[in-house]
Amino acid sequence: MKKLFSPFSLKENMLKSSMIVMFLKGIGILLGYLLTVIISKKYGPNGLGVYSIAYTTIIVFSYFSSFGLTSSILRFVGQFSKADQAYERKKLYTYSLKIIFLLSIIFSAITYVLSNFIATYIFKDPVFDKTIKAVAFIAPFFTLNLINVEFLRGLRKITASEIFRTVLIPLSCSSLILIFEKTTQNIQWPVYALGISVLAISICSLILIYFKISKYKKKVHSKLHLKTLLKTSAPMMIIGLSSFFIGNVSVYILQIFESKYQVGVFALSLKLSLFISFVLIGVNTVIAPKISELYWSNKKNDLKKLIQVNTKFIFWLSFIIFLIIILFSRPIINLINDEFIDGVPILIILAIGQLINATCGPVGLLLNMTGHESILMKATFGILILTTILNIFFVYHYGILGAAIATAVSISLKNLILVLLAKKKLQINPLYIPFINKI
Repeated sequence: MKKLFSPFSLKENMLKSSMIVMFLKGIGILLGYLLTVIISKKYGPNGLGVYSIAYTTIIVFSYFSSFGLTSSILRFVGQFSKADQAYERKKLYTYSLKIIFLLSIIFSAITYVLSNFIATYIFKDPVFDKTIKAVAFIAPFFTLNLINVEFLRGLRKITASEIFRTVLIPLSCSSLILIFEKTTQNIQWPVYALGISVLAISICSLILIYFKISKYKKKVHSKLHLKTLLKTSAPMMIIGLSSFFIGNVSVYILQIFESKYQVGVFALSLKLSLFISFVLIGVNTVIAPKISELYWSNKKNDLKKLIQVNTKFIFWLSFIIFLIIILFSRPIINLINDEFIDGVPILIILAIGQLINATCGPVGLLLNMTGHESILMKATFGILILTTILNIFFVYHYGILGAAIATAVSISLKNLILVLLAKKKLQINPLYIPFINKI
């Protein structure tokens, strides 16, 4: 056990940080599931379908308007981690705010104007007109909060970052829905509750960072330039957007070919399957700045050990969750709402894809933090094209079951390809196969 956790004993006591992150993420995931249960019970599959489309669209919006800054912030904070480089970190944040402010205004205006067209001709349901209009107002604040939590994460304010990222939004949204339960029968209310929550939380995280960086003194000569930041962020935006769509494009394809009901069933199954990846996400949250710091300090052996041992840790905890989901998939879904019982085989298929994701460890993060964003961008974009084709084919012929198959295959293929790239570019093998890899 001591060997398993040994990398976490590096300078910042990474074991303690990882446990805190996973605890907070566990709370956040439970609150997210509570929110899903509340929406499912009160508004049924159709209500969850509307909320899922809105939330997915907000995330897509944020990838465009954040312009890859959620990843490049971690990269540059890792590079400028010394005490005398504080102003570089402040400059990084102010540059980021200027970029997302401009892009958010542009994309909000486009989204609002096209809301009726999207609802009528893409989703083929007029109810989504109000949903997309709400997204246009919510998404800029969602993007702001994303930038804030990544900056806090880069500064190793892990607890604050996770509270703002994972805990507060589902807690606030669930509370608003329950408080106004008797007076709000509108199927759009969960989306509006999400908007109120995101607005309040993004402002709070902004205030926290302001007090943190206001004391940083200006330097005459700065190593960070806007052009450098944009050049690094652009491929990271495509990487993030492509990776997200690989796991979530089925939601849109289902709405185009099927219905809100099918979207709701798939969204619940997808959310449950993602519980398998919460260990991977938790570890990634802690080690991202450390990967950047070790690589750019030329400590390649330490980096290799960090990645390989963490993948083993990720796999075994994820495997336990995988077994629970596989063995108790029907009772779990019945407990939430028996209207979603068609999601049992969907959940099992998606769970297999997420287990393979955990087996490959933090491979995407490793490539991103070590300056290989260009090759990572090409790989993920290529897989996205394949994913879209698979989803269209399988959803058209097999409906929701086809969506699950296409998603699981795409996630697995993407991670295995990235493992090959990591071995080629960094001579690091993040893949962990039980009883074969000796770490």
